[in-house]
Amino acid sequence: MILPGLGQLQNGERLKSVVLLIAFCFSTLCLNSLVSLFAPQIAFKFLFFAALVAFIFLWIYGVFDAMVYALKNRNQATKPWQKPFVYCLFIVIGYLTWFGAIDGLIWQAYVRSHVVDRFRIPSQSMLPTLVNRDLIFAKRRSHCENCANPINHGDVVLFTNPVKPEMILIKRVIGKPGDTILINGNHVYRNGESLTQEETLLKNGHIQIIEKGVEKHYTTIWQKRSNARKEYLVPKGSFFVMGDNRNQSNDSRVTGSIPVENVFATPLQIFLSFDRNWHVRWERIGMPII
Repeated sequence: MILPGLGQLQNGERLKSVVLLIAFCFSTLCLNSLVSLFAPQIAFKFLFFAALVAFIFLWIYGVFDAMVYALKNRNQATKPWQKPFVYCLFIVIGYLTWFGAIDGLIWQAYVRSHVVDRFRIPSQSMLPTLVNRDLIFAKRRSHCENCANPINHGDVVLFTNPVKPEMILIKRVIGKPGDTILINGNHVYRNGESLTQEETLLKNGHIQIIEKGVEKHYTTIWQKRSNARKEYLVPKGSFFVMGDNRNQSNDSRVTGSIPVENVFATPLQIFLSFDRNWHVRWERIGMPII
């Protein structure tokens, strides 16, 4: 019952036990990575929940099928290969392939380290793009200026804190090596060009500013007017990053530019989100991160 296929193995159904375990592991892989990487944006929510349903169904089916078979064949003789080490081997393989695909050895060593990973947003520094308790998929990648798909201005990135490497941060790339960034009041300029596309005063007194990246526009929030003016030169091999919630973000304005090699992933979608009472924010599931 603790692992799909284990009950079938106990019942002497070797082939069915292996098939169930493989199917269960594959549904977990789909749930954790394949859907996030390859699903079209419009179909993400449907495919994610389909994988989740398959995940649950296979578990329930495995338990129910094993129980029914055992009740019908109570006097079945033990087969010669049904030894304790066989069950131990099955559980170990199941752990390495299934539980490992979630949080353990194989998933941690390869999929989470090289393909796609999951992260929880712990603060409001990227509001309104990301909010506290959003759970996101992120694609593992590094920056290469001459690659076909380099990290561009306006991209959201995950990176390790240069001061505390064990801390993972998420911000938006505003400046690349050699850029001059000027912050004049609530407006950001890159190499003399304003990033502001639209400015709106919200009812709560906050200022919403839509800025432009290379391929997309994104929304930022300032909680108050500012007359401050400061200029930054982005060093070679570095990114200048800022949070979208400009007054609630500890970013390059405070800590300085971050080394390019510290960037290790770019976010894909929100796959789950909770409010402060841990109720699911259904409307945020499947939202792209732009």
